[in-house]
Amino acid sequence: MRHIVSRLLDISERSYYTFKKQGRPVIQLLETYFSKSDLEEWIEYGKISKLDILKDFEAILQGSKLDYLKFVSEELNFTMEYDPFTDLYYKLLIYLYDMQKLENIDITSVWIMGDALPGFLLESKYSNTEEDKEGEAVLYKIKYKFGIINHFDQNMSNFIRLSLARDMLPLITNNIGSNTKISETYRKSAVYHTLLFNIYKSHSELDYRQKMKYLLDLIVPGSREEDADIIFEKNWKYIEVDFNKYIDRVKTKELQ
Repeated sequence: MRHIVSRLLDISERSYYTFKKQGRPVIQLLETYFSKSDLEEWIEYGKISKLDILKDFEAILQGSKLDYLKFVSEELNFTMEYDPFTDLYYKLLIYLYDMQKLENIDITSVWIMGDALPGFLLESKYSNTEEDKEGEAVLYKIKYKFGIINHFDQNMSNFIRLSLARDMLPLITNNIGSNTKISETYRKSAVYHTLLFNIYKSHSELDYRQKMKYLLDLIVPGSREEDADIIFEKNWKYIEVDFNKYIDRVKTKELQ
């Protein structure tokens, strides 16, 4: 490796050892993220094939991100009003997140979201509650929306699962200044979807309404529930630019 790095940087091998001992970032970068064959390919052909593949993969994931944000914007509820599907969907995400953490579960064999639905639905044991005043209409709506999830393709499933492993932060990153135009509606959905996932993950003891109230107090401490729609609409951009601060509060269970 020393020979190829020295050749790439046009320095002597002695200088290579000096740079390495000094902890020069360029040496750390090359040795951490590139193999000897990668650097040899660059010197000989002026490109690295695996990076071209990664660019294609990134484009696929970006398309899936937009499709997923469309689903989140159209099918999930971001109000104080109880919505059984929204509640179940976040619980499905936590179910998948927990599966990925278990070493004895071969999660890599479950690449399509629909494959996980039977086990989740059996475990959730959903039934009508007093809050489900529409009765059969509510169940039909839930079945229809889970039908949408059942048809998520492999690319969508891959994006969701990669996002779960990173606390859903890929939904937020690169939304501002991206080459891909992401609407304000989608950006707002990304902010609240990511926050709610982390609230569900860190505060499983709370019921649906309490989780939404937690989100409301996270944004404006001590705010009234009747002001929730206005607060959600007016404050998401402030959250977006300082998002890690809010995620840290959720994880440490501190609101202020």
